Amino acid sequence: MHSEIAISTESPKVFFNDGRLVTTSQAIADYFDKQHKHVLAKIDALDCSPEFSSANFSADVQLVGVGNGAERESRCYLITKDGFMFLVMGFTGKKAARLKEAYIAKFNAMEAELYKRSPAATLQGNYAVITYFENGLPVACHPLMPGEVIMNPDSCLEHVIRSGYVVMPCDEAEKFTLGEIQKMIAIARRARDRWIQP
Repeated sequence: MHSEIAISTESPKVFFNDGRLVTTSQAIADYFDKQHKHVLAKIDALDCSPEFSSANFSADVQLVGVGNGAERESRCYLITKDGFMFLVMGFTGKKAARLKEAYIAKFNAMEAELYKRSPAATLQGNYAVITYFENGLPVACHPLMPGEVIMNPDSCLEHVIRSGYVVMPCDEAEKFTLGEIQKMIAIARRARDRWIQP
């Protein structure tokens, strides 16, 4: 089921489909005042890899009116934000130019933020950036400082264990004898020593 949401008037409408935010080739055609068949032809002629294409352009069908209340199925694509940017970077016209300028301006702002926050790390070229996108456009970034990492619960637990900590639920801890806990500590030390040795 497509639940449309209008995020910005500066881009086509997007909706969730199978947990991903997508737009359609028809929405892109409407937004850029192009005929849908021309947008389809552009997608069909893209020089991206098959992996990129299959990840970002999904063939679909839509119902279109043919007069007197009749409808027929017409081919279209569901397109991710990455597919959207790849496609429209080749478009021309005022709307495409504004979109490209906004994209460039946001990346310039991200670069300036990187230099401002950590000039030494930036000059070395060893840094990571989290970029937040809305409707296919970068809207914010957060450079990761040296030593700063992004983790999910599983990777966090693995990091803690590699650091030599014994991790267990508190309700389970009371079930172990002192000797069993000492064995766990020895195992944790060996694991930590394997990871910290060069």
